Amino acid sequence: MAKDKPYPPQYYNDYLHLKKILDSQHLKSDEFGAHAHDEMLFIIIHQVYELWFKQIIFELDDLLSIFKENEINESHVGTAVSRLDRIIEIQKILIDQIRVLETMTPMDFLDFRDFLIPASGFQSVQFRLIENKLGLQPDKRFSYGGTHYRSYLKSSDDDEVKGSESGPSLFKLLENYYKPGEFNEGRKKMAKMPDNASLIYNPSSGAPGFIVENVYCLPGVPSILRSMVNGLQNRISGGKKILSKTISVSTVESE
Repeated sequence: MAKDKPYPPQYYNDYLHLKKILDSQHLKSDEFGAHAHDEMLFIIIHQVYELWFKQIIFELDDLLSIFKENEINESHVGTAVSRLDRIIEIQKILIDQIRVLETMTPMDFLDFRDFLIPASGFQSVQFRLIENKLGLQPDKRFSYGGTHYRSYLKSSDDDEVKGSESGPSLFKLLENYYKPGEFNEGRKKMAKMPDNASLIYNPSSGAPGFIVENVYCLPGVPSILRSMVNGLQNRISGGKKILSKTISVSTVESE
């Protein structure tokens, strides 16, 4: 007799609650009897943004939980890098989505824009939570229309975003992670990636590595280098050596 499965069977549509999701597009232009075809695209694009924002917050909260600990296992730093890498890939998707939105002309947008006033992306609670969880400082914000960034929110949303301002942020926790003076400009510089770079997963430490086109930048510690190269075997193609040159520089990291 076949062993009974310990969990009940799942159905794709039910597991993903697709009916609820797919029934969540309500066109205001239809409500007011002036159907605008592109309003469906506009709604879906922004709903997808908010779903990805939710995933980013999910990853950020896990990062915050890692760096809240008094002692951080080195393997957890590798997990943190992986979480950040995922966030970066999500951001690439969010940027690429703009190209889909741009298939809607300004005139198409005007067909339904008046029905949405004063709704705006400035009212995205999740976007503001992401900013605060990352550690964006109030004095670093750009003011739109000379008003406070929370002035566009309903009171209940304002309370949630305001609470996140005093909550833990990744920037603050990183400052606490390092000893006084260690989180210096050099280390901050090391955390910056070149434009169009992709992070290389590091299973053994928090040392950064990245790829730009066909250029691979990796740490010089042999054991860390080997662990990262092992994960790149399927991406690196062999061939005749074009140029090999060794340059020795005696200076501190990141300079």
